[in-house]
Amino acid sequence: MPQDWNLIIDVAQTPILDTLTILGSVTFSKEIDVELRAKKIFIRSGKLYIGSKEEPHPKKAIIHLHGKRNEDPITLAADVEGGNKIIGNLGQLELYGKPRGFKMTRLLNSANKGDGSLQVEAGLDIVQGDQLGLASSSYAPNAGDIVTVRSYNADTGKIVLRDTLNFFHWGADTSTAEEYNGVDMRTEVLLLTRSILVKGNAQDNWGCQIATADNIDIVDGKEVKRVGQTLMENVELFRCSQIDTAKAAIRFQNAISLPSLVKNCAIHSGMGWGAHILRSDNIVLDNNIFFKFRPIGVAVDFANNVKIRNNFVGWISERDTFKIAHVLDKRGGIIICAQE
Repeated sequence: MPQDWNLIIDVAQTPILDTLTILGSVTFSKEIDVELRAKKIFIRSGKLYIGSKEEPHPKKAIIHLHGKRNEDPITLAADVEGGNKIIGNLGQLELYGKPRGFKMTRLLNSANKGDGSLQVEAGLDIVQGDQLGLASSSYAPNAGDIVTVRSYNADTGKIVLRDTLNFFHWGADTSTAEEYNGVDMRTEVLLLTRSILVKGNAQDNWGCQIATADNIDIVDGKEVKRVGQTLMENVELFRCSQIDTAKAAIRFQNAISLPSLVKNCAIHSGMGWGAHILRSDNIVLDNNIFFKFRPIGVAVDFANNVKIRNNFVGWISERDTFKIAHVLDKRGGIIICAQE
């Protein structure tokens, strides 16, 4: 779309676009639920935004990325591989969904394999259709569950599920923190649903990705600097990341000019890495959920001023929850704080 366009998508569902290249600005209608479907979205110099920090988007918004692993790729920069099934961002990506009332609670009673209900605290922001993640109660990283809520009684805290549990999950009515040096051993129950959803289709076991970078572009024979920035709050990423690659669900590579923030997001059910920050500066991951990835949850390599605060990282199959290498602030110190 041209640089001087300001496009508002106001249809319930778009056709599946091959490549949407954004030079101007694109947003979603505030009046209806919208699903944008595409194989590739390339924010070359413009802006894709849904809501704002001051006014979160009031409706359901879905960005649905399609395609198989052998689809044609896009190139982000000479030294940054883009790929396919991607939101490639060399401009502004701003997604602000409606805030939810909590990120995580604990099981108040143990739940057995085959059970169709859970007991958590009363008065939570849980509604019919929400997806919940239950962390493993054992040493087996794969012994987690993702379930869908049929109903929740806000007075009693009882959740009735649409499905049954695949594993046992331990719970208790009081925390074990006093017995285990401040560690609460009860199963974590994670809220995975958000009003803005970025998801990949299930075809070919190949997930989608969001990649942010800087680049030098050539326009009319002249060099033009492209600067990528991603600001996301209260967003769900589902079936993102690409198996047997470092193309994480959310990726920052050579993004050094502007700060980026991912906050209060639920990033889950991926096929590869959860997040990768590579040769990038001033990235904040704050209060997010990274759940069900392989083999790495969050990786940081050769980066400056990276802050990882109060994130839950779990159900990471095969290897590492965190991979940290060469993470420096301007004083040469590693900044990794309060991860759960």
